[in-house]
Formats: sequence, C-alpha cells, structure tokens
Amino acid sequence: MEHTDFLVDVYSKLTRFCAFRDRCSFEVAQKLHTFHLPASGEKKILKQLQEEGFFDDNRFARMFVRGKFHANKWGKHRIMQELRARKIDEEIISLSLQEIPPDEYETMLRDLIRKKMAEIKSEKSVQNREKIINFAFRKGFEPDLILRIMDETG
Repeated sequence: MEHTDFLVDVYSKLTRFCAFRDRCSFEVAQKLHTFHLPASGEKKILKQLQEEGFFDDNRFARMFVRGKFHANKWGKHRIMQELRARKIDEEIISLSLQEIPPDEYETMLRDLIRKKMAEIKSEKSVQNREKIINFAFRKGFEPDLILRIMDETG
C-alpha cells in the first residue's frame, strides 16, 4: 500500500472513530498514535480532523460534564479529575462545569444521600454516617457540601 493511500485509510478510520461519539484531542491523538505514522503525518491528520469539526475540546467537555452529571451522578471533583486525565485545558474545564446548575447540583447530592441512607440500616450511627460521606466523596462531591447536606438531612 502506498503511503498516501495509508494516510487516507487512517484518516477514514479516525473520522469513524470521531463520529461514533464526541472525542477530545487527547483521545484522537492517542488513537492516531496506534497507527505508527511519522509525526508530520499525525499532525497533518489531526489538523484536518479538527478543522473539519470531527473533534473539539470545548464541545467534548460540555457534553462530558452534562453526561457524567446526569447519567452517572458524578460531582464536580470527579468530573474535573476525568477531564484533566484527558488533558483538557483548565479554562475549558472551568467553563464546562458551569453547565451544571447549582440548585440541581445540590438536589442531586441530597437525593444520592437520601437513597444511600435508605440502603443502609435504619439505625443512625457514626459508622453509617462515614459510609454515606465516603460514598458521596467517591462520587466527586465537595466535602463541605456533603457535610452541610448530611447535617441538614440528619
């Protein structure tokens, strides 16, 4: 196979990869790297894909935030950590997290805490309180918010 044909083939595979779901530049670059192209070829393909709108870090981050918050019920810390792992710029992360309405954020945490309380034995204990706090913390919610809502719900 000629080098140009190979580049076209790689480009075609990456367009399908990007079309499957929203991707960030880091994910596309990682996938592209698996084809073992020279750096110049990788840059050319990445640039073309980005110019044609196949991936956009801003769009990816906004969709990621909405999806992980609504579907997975993740808190801001967990979402932030995952976006940083995908090498998303801090400014983009900050702007994307504004997609979560503050009242909806607290309501989500309050509902998670109530549900977890119902799952755990009905008797109140320090150990049960710690389990609930740890659960909410692992979901990515802020410790001060968790404690405030825990105190409110009793």
